[in-house]
Amino acid sequence: MSIAEDIDLVQALRTRVATLEAENTSLRAKLDLFEQHSTLAKGIKGERIIVTLLGGTPSAKNAPHDIELKERDLLLEVKYANLNLAVPHSATQRWVWSKIFGEAGKKNYQRLILVGDIDLRYRESYMDSDSPYVLFDIPYEDAVPLTIKTGRYRSISLTTNPAKAKSAGAPLFGKYQITFQDLESRYGL
Repeated sequence: MSIAEDIDLVQALRTRVATLEAENTSLRAKLDLFEQHSTLAKGIKGERIIVTLLGGTPSAKNAPHDIELKERDLLLEVKYANLNLAVPHSATQRWVWSKIFGEAGKKNYQRLILVGDIDLRYRESYMDSDSPYVLFDIPYEDAVPLTIKTGRYRSISLTTNPAKAKSAGAPLFGKYQITFQDLESRYGL
């Protein structure tokens, strides 16, 4: 290799390092944002799961829905919930999907898709026992009776044990639970 080629290589490497440093700075900023706003990260996770399954177009930030299925003329709102302890020092777990109708109560969608991490203790009780998630597909007009008022917002809270469900959200297991395969058949592109 000649000196000129060495100089070109060093310059190319410096350019590449500068590019990677800028990318690293950007990714660190995004990571900081997600760590500070865990609900934002959860929302994106739920949306990504459903967009991957169904296709469609994710909406812009602060849109009145999360996903648009243009070919079906359908707007979806997606909510994701981790497992939470229902009562401290208790084995009972639940899902809580908050702000079902948005911050100002003005969400505009036809279907609400709830995604919850499975509780391994009740895996066999869920419709899709092989899935890492439990899914519910709810028409907009059916959502209000499943909610409870929590401060300014309406939320859905549901125990992870189908046999013990008694809250307003209890009908989710019998009427609205759906498998990934059925959801894809119903809405997939």
